[in-house]
Amino acid sequence: MIKNTCLNLHLICLLVTGLIGNPSSTDATLEKSGNSKPTIVKLSPAEEAAILKKGGVSVPTGFEATLFAPWQAANYPVYVAASPRGDLYVSSDGCGSLGRSADRGRVLRLRDKDGDGRADEVTEFIPSIDSPRGLIWDHDRLYLLHPPHVSVFFDRDGDGVAEDSKRLVSNIAFGFKDRPADHTTNGLDLGVDGWIYVAGGDFGFIEATGSDGRKLQNRGGGVYRIRPDGSGLELFSYGTRNILAVPTSPLLDLFGRDNTNDGGGWNVRFHHFSGLDDHGYPRLYMNFADEIISPLADYGGGSGCGGVYIHEPGFPKEWANAPFTCDWGTAGLYRHSVQRKGASFVEIEKPKKLITISRPTDADVDGSSRVYQASWSGPASFKWAGPEHGFVVQVKPMGYNPEPLPDFEKLSDQELIVLFESPSQVRAMAAQRTLLRRSETAESKEFLYAFAKNLSKEVRSRVIALYSISQRLLLSSSFPRDKELAVLSDLSNDPDLSPFVMRALGDFGMDLITQGKPGLAPVDLLKKGLKSPDPRTRLEAIFSTVRQRRAELADEITSSLGHADPTLSHVAYRALEELGTSKPALALFKNSTSTKAQRRGAALALMRLHSPAVVNSLEKHLTTPDDILFDLSFEILARLYHKEKEWDSKHWGGRPDTRGPYYEMETWEESTRILSVLRNAIEIVSKEKVGGYLAIMSQNRIEDNQSLLKMVELAQKDSSLVPTMVSQLVDKVDIPDAALKILAMSANNQKLKSNVLTQIVKCLLKPADPQFVTPVINALIIIESRGDRVALRPGKDAFLKNNRKLDQFHHTLVELANGDPKIAPTRWAYSGIVDISSRKNANAEAKANTVAFIEECWSKPEKKVLLINALVDLRNRSYDDQIIAAVNDSDLRVKQAAVRAMRHFKIEETNKDTSPQVASLQADQVLSQVKAMKGDIGLGEAIFTKAACASCHTVREDDPQKGPYLGNIAAIYPRNELAEAILHPNKTIAQGFATNLVTMKDDRAVMGFVTEETPDKLVMRDMASQEHILVKSEVATRSTLPNSMMPAGLMHPFSIKEFASMLDYIVALSNQ
Repeated sequence: MIKNTCLNLHLICLLVTGLIGNPSSTDATLEKSGNSKPTIVKLSPAEEAAILKKGGVSVPTGFEATLFAPWQAANYPVYVAASPRGDLYVSSDGCGSLGRSADRGRVLRLRDKDGDGRADEVTEFIPSIDSPRGLIWDHDRLYLLHPPHVSVFFDRDGDGVAEDSKRLVSNIAFGFKDRPADHTTNGLDLGVDGWIYVAGGDFGFIEATGSDGRKLQNRGGGVYRIRPDGSGLELFSYGTRNILAVPTSPLLDLFGRDNTNDGGGWNVRFHHFSGLDDHGYPRLYMNFADEIISPLADYGGGSGCGGVYIHEPGFPKEWANAPFTCDWGTAGLYRHSVQRKGASFVEIEKPKKLITISRPTDADVDGSSRVYQASWSGPASFKWAGPEHGFVVQVKPMGYNPEPLPDFEKLSDQELIVLFESPSQVRAMAAQRTLLRRSETAESKEFLYAFAKNLSKEVRSRVIALYSISQRLLLSSSFPRDKELAVLSDLSNDPDLSPFVMRALGDFGMDLITQGKPGLAPVDLLKKGLKSPDPRTRLEAIFSTVRQRRAELADEITSSLGHADPTLSHVAYRALEELGTSKPALALFKNSTSTKAQRRGAALALMRLHSPAVVNSLEKHLTTPDDILFDLSFEILARLYHKEKEWDSKHWGGRPDTRGPYYEMETWEESTRILSVLRNAIEIVSKEKVGGYLAIMSQNRIEDNQSLLKMVELAQKDSSLVPTMVSQLVDKVDIPDAALKILAMSANNQKLKSNVLTQIVKCLLKPADPQFVTPVINALIIIESRGDRVALRPGKDAFLKNNRKLDQFHHTLVELANGDPKIAPTRWAYSGIVDISSRKNANAEAKANTVAFIEECWSKPEKKVLLINALVDLRNRSYDDQIIAAVNDSDLRVKQAAVRAMRHFKIEETNKDTSPQVASLQADQVLSQVKAMKGDIGLGEAIFTKAACASCHTVREDDPQKGPYLGNIAAIYPRNELAEAILHPNKTIAQGFATNLVTMKDDRAVMGFVTEETPDKLVMRDMASQEHILVKSEVATRSTLPNSMMPAGLMHPFSIKEFASMLDYIVALSNQ
């Protein structure tokens, strides 16, 4: 597969907001712009071995690795593309993902003349270009994605320098004037169908324009595709976050390793892309997971980068014929074991590392089974840090001697077609591309047709032949082609080739489709595919029917709604959305013989069709609660109340709204009527069901106090409805007073389930009213007495850890804490007091009051015991010294409590730490000593608390978002890089965690980083860890500052052992 991927130098929101490096030498002329001149250097075996060792390079038994290019020949390598013969084209970008300096980017060509696995010639193929990303080499041209555009560069004389270029697609990403290249449009991969597949990051683009005038917008990540001339621009798949590559198989199976959203519930995911598929980011994955394509795997932490599909001879079976993806964080190029299941795939075993290497960015393979792996190893993080950065290795199967590469241009047409059977997909593709550059002859056409029909040939080879036929039929000027269509009709009867025929049909008459007209694919063939028993064939037929603009075939598409194959069913309702036709879905929905699954499938289609006709038809089913379609009709209309607002390029960043079902929603002409219909429906249903319908409205973000008050009124009369009521209130910002009164009385109800009591706790805390402190504690005591940790943790966190208004309760808590020490409310009050006393952002009165209370406790044994137990319960390490002293207390109860605390916290006596203070050493000395020292995880947790890291960072995915998420950060960055980042927080600031300065129209100013952003509001956290919720319409200006929110010198008060221990604690978080 001719391919390339990309690297956006993907930014995972990092513990510190940045990683740094100190190159051993820096050319002063390169400080502000430019890059070093690439040079071939001869290294000794020892020098090469040292570089490979430092870069962590290793390969399995049966493979060998050589240093193909050190930094002198190809620094900052972010993407690579190999020609069949082994020339390597490298996107070398000193700006990385965050820099915007001039002349840092270029494309290099590396050539190994003597075949020893080391480049001995380098040329600057493109001497200067901003943000070079994914690339593909084809014959005499290089396709390059260089945000914001895609271009092709020609080297017709083969001297390694492009002499001409042509832009193919404009504005398929943002350029430097808007933002650096992080989370941009990324990699390229060429399929056997002749399409260039493009991996897109989540910043999307406003209006991309292809060479034929086609325009496209995408708000988020996804897969796009274009023809090699820049025509046919279209969205293939969407709803991903930040994919950097789409490794494409010989049978047109597309895969991708996605990236995390840093603690927001979206981990590193492995996707299969089928076309028309919605993977759910950021709108659907949290609350509408049944409406998205599920990933093949969820790998938790990591940092996905480039990739390649390898189908080449010489590879042992366990490493052959599979997609491979890079992960920067877990340091490797991984082979994914997948197996087809219906219209998609399943992963049958965990990925295995083919290449272990520091910071892998991308990989490719040539026609002699040699893999080229780029590494971002070196001093830089995400932008320039001097020229000495990165390298490329070559890995190949040991003992494999490839056949000499043929001169494709000298082969006859028939010889090229025979090469479709090469075990090397790279060679087979090169043969196909050569054939397609030539004019057709009658003799070669007949040979090609016979080859495609020959059942004795491998399916992979026949598919190449099929697309060698179909790629001659793209434009209307190619028709009529009766012979070719007859061949394709015959091939559609072959179960092995039928899905590929269906896919090819979608391309016919592309110029007509661009003009808004139907294409030229035979309708009878599409119909046949739409009725196929094979899920993939049917899916490909659906996709092509949509692309051909054949709305008259919607009835046939509807037959796949509710299909047992979830991918096929998903694509079916997405297709009806794209065609904009509702009649077939309504007919299936209303048909008395339809199955439950079919009705659900039809409902999912209708939820996406904002049409007065749909509203009219469904309204009739909400007049009688006994109507079999009542529930689904209510759900559909609730979804249709809003629609997606047209994107104006604002309100999109690294922290998008994940509530769904729309990102930026607005009402439309039918919204008022829909709300009236929904209200009337609620009035006529039984009181037991009101809550369920309100839940549907709430999930679809319909704010309707009238319906909510109806629920409260019912709960006042019937306490059995309290669980239903509280489920509707828990996500509301403002709760009616009448409801709060009911909840306060219900908080002590032993009959309520624990999860209901947890929701009551959350609701009662919303008004920050001290009168509800006692009911909240009573509810928590009941949950605790049952030993229900699942329900207790979120309730406890809502009361303490995540309650930013806890300090408003300080008087009440102190009053409770002075009560009977033997009862549970007193113990909970102590926990609240300890939490407030440790907060940097607590108001002065609350801080002083709680600190004074704690100081008093240390002098009274009974209170001292309660206090120590509260510290243990909260894992609060602010009073370790007092706990150590309490071990020698004369009161046995105090002594026992202190010993338990020492054991729990793994506290050591301070005199055992003889390591120097961080502040007394130079940065390089600190890094060296910290790297060599093994710390203590328990002590590290204490330092994490004392350094107030928890003010800006979360360590659990279910914690409300603050700053960078640390729960899996060590799966992305090694320990020594985390240490560097903490010592030098301003060197590179990670995407999403730049310091923002916002001024409001009332002259208020807030400085901090953004923790959440929606179209209407901005949530920021300032230096004191105080959260600010800002209404966007009231914002006057917003700017980004160059400094990190993390203070320099954070570790200065601590010892080397304490610093090392905190690092070990952070690393341990990724292993939990």
